[in-house]
Amino acid sequence: MRKSVVLLLVFFFLVGLCAVEVKSVTAVAEDSWATLTPMPTARSMLGVAVVDGKIYAIGGISGTQKLLGTNEVYDPKTNTWTSKTPMPTHRHSFGISVFQNKIYCIGGATTIKSDGYVSNVNEVYDPTTDTWENRTSMPNPRSHLEAATAGNKIYLIGGLARGDPRMFIVKNYTSLNEVYDPATDSWTTVTPIPNATAYYASAMVDDKIYVMGGEGRSVSGLLYLNQVYDVKTDTWSLVAPIPGTILNFAVAGATTGVNASKLIYVIGGYYGITDPSKPYNYTNQVYNPKNNSWSFATYMPIENHHYSVVVFDDALYVIGGSSLNNTVPYACNLQYTPIDYGMPDTSTPSPSPEPRQTESFPILTLVVVSTVVVAAGAGLLVYFRKRRTQS
Repeated sequence: MRKSVVLLLVFFFLVGLCAVEVKSVTAVAEDSWATLTPMPTARSMLGVAVVDGKIYAIGGISGTQKLLGTNEVYDPKTNTWTSKTPMPTHRHSFGISVFQNKIYCIGGATTIKSDGYVSNVNEVYDPTTDTWENRTSMPNPRSHLEAATAGNKIYLIGGLARGDPRMFIVKNYTSLNEVYDPATDSWTTVTPIPNATAYYASAMVDDKIYVMGGEGRSVSGLLYLNQVYDVKTDTWSLVAPIPGTILNFAVAGATTGVNASKLIYVIGGYYGITDPSKPYNYTNQVYNPKNNSWSFATYMPIENHHYSVVVFDDALYVIGGSSLNNTVPYACNLQYTPIDYGMPDTSTPSPSPEPRQTESFPILTLVVVSTVVVAAGAGLLVYFRKRRTQS
């Protein structure tokens, strides 16, 4: 009998160790950055998109100021990269968006100097077959714009339109808002953005497209506006402006509310126009659409410029980039874990400048407790059966 009791206690001890181990593995560092496997090809001004749990990095500019059609895919589960069929038209600063698991690469610049040499090409990549096809071109060639899929259509807002190729310093900002319908392979025009802009940051939350900052027709050439397009009503509005610490070339990504609260993270930017001695901006600013407010999160850890961002499982991936003036390309792959990751709250989350540890998920705790209870019951049942047999 004593031997059975000892074995039972040893069993409970081992189960307890398993419970402790599960809890330590499930801890998640919020509001923090991590360095992942870099891209095989260093480049800037590229497009990034997620299909079926994998991140595709397409196009851009190399360090030799060469246009690229490079197509490399990153698997977050294995932290590895593989190469795929390149984009047929080599370009940078194009709109990129996903519809029905296909990646649409629209517009962009087909030379290093974009003014006067912008594109309207619409090329679609199918990851399943690793093939590209041409679709109907965008009516007006543009570069340095963003694309967003809302419902069954793709919206392309603002950007740089074609100008006089002999006058590179004259930038032709546009307020165009053109919509592509993949089902009919056709284009329509909807209400233009009130303040023409390019080089802006953009993200979408609940069928509203946020166009943040950028360059435009202002006194300084910079826009601190936060312009919002409502896809359902085809109307524009202004919400709380950017506090003033980001300018052009920032990037933005929106979390969905599944693994982190619905927030828009606006990362980096470029100080060079107003202060050449401070070309980089490391800030990570957070916009809350729910209460129309701004706050700060942990800054990006490295000097970078002309990178791209994508959101997967409510984590942000900052990929590529370069040094000032694109002289040295970067292959960086940084992951940002948002505020309240893993434990999204319906209330307004409080940003923290330091990484914190979340508690282990309740479902895992429940599994561990259930396992202990079942094991204890089974052990006691065996013990009492042996006693009956002996008696």
